[in-house]
Amino acid sequence: MSKTIGWDIGGANLKAVLLGEQGELLYAKQLACPLWLGLEKLTESIISMLELLGCAAYSVNHAVTMTGELVDLFNNRQEGVMQIAQCVSKHLGQDILFYQMADHSQQVSFVSIDQVSIASSAIASANWHASASLVAKKHPFSLLVDIGSTTTDIISIINGQVISSNWTDALRLQQDTLLYT
Repeated sequence: MSKTIGWDIGGANLKAVLLGEQGELLYAKQLACPLWLGLEKLTESIISMLELLGCAAYSVNHAVTMTGELVDLFNNRQEGVMQIAQCVSKHLGQDILFYQMADHSQQVSFVSIDQVSIASSAIASANWHASASLVAKKHPFSLLVDIGSTTTDIISIINGQVISSNWTDALRLQQDTLLYT
């Protein structure tokens, strides 16, 4: 197994974790990435992050989550997911995997760049589920509070399962498990 970089592409920040060949955490970093100013900001942040991590783009595996598709740069979520995915693949290669939250199952699922267009609604804003799924493996009875620049996710984990009766942002806002400020 080779090293992997996990990327979270937000509207204001780019986060990355470098995992070793055995899945151990080697490095975690966050950089400002004002995506609403243009995709070139994402490009700059990706290049800077790779330098900070000491990795060549093609020497590691890549897994991506995102919320940046929500910035005003894009006309809608699908367009945002597509443009971000294309930008990322341009700089990291075609073997990237994108986290998707396709249904209410507890299965962790990834899609390739070729599947992004049909899975865009399942990729959009799925980072909360990715984080919660990881926490659930280590802490089967927990409450995850994920505070971002503009949103806070409040996620219950019971018996190692992510508990949410609503999986879309709109429904989670109504349920008060996603707060926007």
